[in-house]
Amino acid sequence: MTRPRSTALAKRASSLPVKPEHEVVHETLLTARQSVETSFMDLAAAIDRACQIKVWEHYGAVAPDAYFIQQVDLRPRSWRRLRSIWQAISVLPEAEQAEAREAFAKLANHKASILVPLLRWRGRGATHPDPRRPGPAV
Repeated sequence: MTRPRSTALAKRASSLPVKPEHEVVHETLLTARQSVETSFMDLAAAIDRACQIKVWEHYGAVAPDAYFIQQVDLRPRSWRRLRSIWQAISVLPEAEQAEAREAFAKLANHKASILVPLLRWRGRGATHPDPRRPGPAV
């Protein structure tokens, strides 16, 4: 007796307005972009936690590099960069961390890693290293 159900569903579906393909593709791009940004910071957090609890020991690897290459398919430069980004954000005041995570996620891995030294320096409450530029770092 599934036929009447499918027919009713088909009738309802045919009565719904059909979106033009460009709108569907645009919405897909926006959703995927947001997903990539969220996934980027989720991956950074997971890598940091994996290092804290030495996950590789549970999978037969003697060092993190072997684990990340063989089990996660991440090269050392990639996972270390992601971990350094996560750790740099973690030293910021709590109130600034969410905004920093969002900003870094939008930058993505390579560009975000460039800002890590600045965040570490700023997280220590340092003032600008150039004496000609007084005041806190921007």
